Parts: sequence; C-alpha cells; structure tokens
Amino acid sequence: MENKALIRFYHLLVSLYPAGFRDRLGEEMVGVFAQAVAEARQQGRSALAHLLLRELLTFPGSLLLAYGQSWRGLEPGVLSAPSWLWIVGWTLLSLALLPLAWFVAPPLGYLFLRLLELAPGPDPATAVGTVLGLVTALGLATALPQWLLLRPHLSSAGWWLPLTVAGWLTFGLLALLIAPRVNSGPLSHGGFLSPGLAFLLLGACVGLAQALLLRRLLPQGGWWLAAWLLGASLQLITGPTSESITETLAVLTLPFFLTGAVLWLLLQRASRRSAGETPQEQPAGTFAPRSSRARLLPLALLLLATLVVAGPWAYAVSQLELAKREGIYATREQAVRARAAAVEGVEVEQIQMVGGDAHDPDGRLADVWFGRAYVTYERPHPVTGRITSSMGRFFVRVEGGWVHMSDSAFPTLVGRLMEIYHLEGAGKSAPRSNLT
Repeated sequence: MENKALIRFYHLLVSLYPAGFRDRLGEEMVGVFAQAVAEARQQGRSALAHLLLRELLTFPGSLLLAYGQSWRGLEPGVLSAPSWLWIVGWTLLSLALLPLAWFVAPPLGYLFLRLLELAPGPDPATAVGTVLGLVTALGLATALPQWLLLRPHLSSAGWWLPLTVAGWLTFGLLALLIAPRVNSGPLSHGGFLSPGLAFLLLGACVGLAQALLLRRLLPQGGWWLAAWLLGASLQLITGPTSESITETLAVLTLPFFLTGAVLWLLLQRASRRSAGETPQEQPAGTFAPRSSRARLLPLALLLLATLVVAGPWAYAVSQLELAKREGIYATREQAVRARAAAVEGVEVEQIQMVGGDAHDPDGRLADVWFGRAYVTYERPHPVTGRITSSMGRFFVRVEGGWVHMSDSAFPTLVGRLMEIYHLEGAGKSAPRSNLT
C-alpha cells in the first residue's frame, strides 16, 4: 500500500513535466522509480528515505532542464480555432480573478521581503515587497484563466503562465527603479508612476514576455506586442484618473478585449494554414491528457482545501507582519505622529486626539480602532500649504503595542481573522476596552 502511494505521488510529479517529455519518458521514469522503491524497501527505511530525499532534491533541477529543452524545441502548433465568443470569454475571465489578487498579494509580498532579507546589504523597504507581491498576484490572476482558454487551441500553452508572471514581475521591478527618478516630474502621480506611463510599461513588459511564446507558435505572433501596447495606451483616453465606475471598467476591459480579438485572429489565421495537415496519432502507453487531469484532480482538491483553510490565515499574518515592519507604537498618539512625519513629510508639533472608538459597531473587535486627530505641523505643508490637518487612521493592537493599517488592507477583516486564528493574543481574553 505504501509503495502504491509513493508511486502515485511520483506520477503527479512526472505530470508537471512538459507534455513532450512525458510522452517520451514518463512511463519509463515511473517504472524505474517503482523498481527503485521496491529495492530500497528491502534494504530498510533509511535506504527508502535516502531515495525519496534524492528524488526531491534533484526534481527542481530536472524539471527546469526539461522545460529548457522544451522551449528550444517549440514548434508552431494550433490545435483548433475558437469561435468569436472566445473573445468575450477572454475579456471577462481575464478580469474575473483580479479582486482575488488583492488578497493573495500580502502573503506573496511578505515572502518577497523575507527572501530579499537574505541578500547582503540593508533590509528592503516594505513597499518593495508590497509592489512585487501585488504584481505577481496580478500576473497569476490574469494568466491562469487565459491559460485555461488557450489550452484547447494552442500547443505548449503551459508556457503562458510563467512567462506572464515574469512579465508582470519585470514591470514591478522597473516601476520600483523608475518611480524615484520621475517623482518630481510630469510622469509621476502621488509618488508613483502616472497611470499612462504605468500602463505603457506594463504593456511593454507583459506583451514582450507573451510575444516570445506566440511568435514561436503562431505565424505573425510578433504582432502581439503591438496589440498589448495599443491596448495599454487606451488608458490615456480617460486621463490621469478614472472618475466613474464606467471609466474604470473601460480602462480594465479595453486592453483585454483588444488583445483577445488579436489573439483570436491569429489563431484563426494559423488554423486555416494548417487545415490540410493530418494530426499525428498519440503513441500508445503515453501520458494522455485525460489521464493526467484525472491524476491531478486529487492534488487540485487538496490544494483548494488547503487554500480555504490556510489562505485567510496567511492573509491576516502577512498584513500584520507588513504593518509591524513600519513600526510598533505604545500609543495611538505615537503612531499618528510617526505616520504624519512619514506620509506628510513634515514634523508634527501638536496632536489633539478627538476620537478613537472600536470600529466594529457591536464592539467585539476591540483590537481594531479608528483613531481621529487634529495635527499641527511645525511649518506649512509643502503641498497643501496648511499648518493643520485632520487625520483618520486604522490601528490594530498587536502584542507589542499598536500598528497602523491602511484602509486597503481591510483592517476589520484582519481583526475578525485575528479572533478566529487567535493571532497576536486576540480572542484569548475579554475584549479590551481602553486605548493604551
């Protein structure tokens, strides 16, 4: 029974290899592994453990080597031409998972920060991890449904996922490098790249990464980059800001609709060219697509169950860790003073706290507070020219004091998750009724 479980798990690992590699060597690899497991079990548990450890350590390198060989051997291959409704599906599904990226981004951002901290030199700013986590999440959110739509029509579509994420990640890295150089110029907007420049840079990075694949699989696939740049430039129609929901939807929808239409035309053209070709029969005994999907189904269900349970916990923990990196303060007054100095760019002379009630109406979320204050600056604000301003900020109580959490992090949701998962001491005692 244990041998069968190990072989089934190895089958799943082999399913991650490129299709051509699986067809040629998949069954042979599984057979060799099954024989090695049987021999190792006769030698004892230590031999079996050594075998499993060796396979796990060599698997990533072997997988990368296989995909490298697969990339060099890519050839044009259109399986079928989609109907015109495919364009609608491409547009809508490319947008469908974007809201989910907002919740996936914090754990990814925290992971990026921990990885960057391993490098020599000063610790990276929290904003670096936040940006890299967000662009990676957006890349996954757009690439996954697009890949599912491409699989029935284009061979080697599996490359779409890593290349799309690589394009988004490249955009994030370039934005972090460019933004400080243009902050004071017309290309900046609120300390970040202006929307026009950001969309064009995004179109160039993601479009180029995807065009590297399409130009090898489709005739005239190089036009894909031009389609992405044109779609990204449509954002300029709405100006620097989107003042209505209609404009916002147009900004997000038009690029995906245009690129979907161009890709549909490329698939139609390539399908007509290859209409006279006879498809090759799949050799017997290979990894059939249906068989692979059936084997991956239990793994997919396990992954889904893990995400349902661990996903909210990871979101809350990462948001709390990101907030604590910006500073933990003993009182709200200290937190407001630090935020004013960091965000407004001026020193605070006086703070008058005018409110600070539990944000949750029923008072159960005692660890989440919305503090309000009037702030007096030592000198006029460099942008507004005012000497005073009103500030309202969310604060979350952690074991070491108070941290600031932006509205976009959904502090109320974080507070409820703190209670559910007993994070930072929440839920272990009676609700706290004062602010310290």
